[in-house]
Amino acid sequence: APWSSWSSHVLWSRRWDLALQGRLKDFVYRPISENFGRRAGVACCFWGSGWLHAFGIMGCQRANWLDVGMMLGFFVAQWVLVMAESAFAGTKSVWILLFALTVPLFVHPMMIAYGI
Repeated sequence: APWSSWSSHVLWSRRWDLALQGRLKDFVYRPISENFGRRAGVACCFWGSGWLHAFGIMGCQRANWLDVGMMLGFFVAQWVLVMAESAFAGTKSVWILLFALTVPLFVHPMMIAYGI
């Protein structure tokens, strides 16, 4: 269950959309990380996931480029959270607050795109 995650790394690597996560790991993370390192592999996975979500809202007539930018910004922010968490091991207790601060970047474009 995603809500029982204790870190952003655990949320994104073990608890959220495991089918997509598995495809990103096989086709993006492994090839990139083998050639350019772990950080590049993780960054490309978040970037790729961001674009997949952005394409989803681009088809809606209500969405604009600001919404696409916000969606991409959410996934870039998640990458930053995962990297910061691994660099500063003691910050895991505040990840929920930092994650919550980025949620509007994801939710707002979805609400606009789907007229909610």
